[in-house]
Amino acid sequence: MKKSGLVYISAILAVLSGCSTAKPSQGRPELTAASQCSEQIHTASKNKKGTTTLKSLQDNSTFLKVGDSSQERYPIQGAAYVESTFLNKGNPGSAWRNCMQIKGFIISQ
Repeated sequence: MKKSGLVYISAILAVLSGCSTAKPSQGRPELTAASQCSEQIHTASKNKKGTTTLKSLQDNSTFLKVGDSSQERYPIQGAAYVESTFLNKGNPGSAWRNCMQIKGFIISQ
């Protein structure tokens, strides 16, 4: 097969896989922010001392408050977060929570 044919087929497969991949955070900006913060913390922790652990909020004990506009809190489940002993400085999850707060989401238990 010619090189151009392989490139064409690869491009089609890339487009199709991108279209068919479900986006778990679609319509849920807090999950998008959680994913972005997790990625940030993971990247910042690479090649640093300590451990970095990917986790997920699976219970109803963690709550989300959006900005300062409301005092209502909503349970947040299924959000990915990263704990980095290097960045957390003894307070597990603090770097991720700080990132979420910068994005306008206050996380509490």
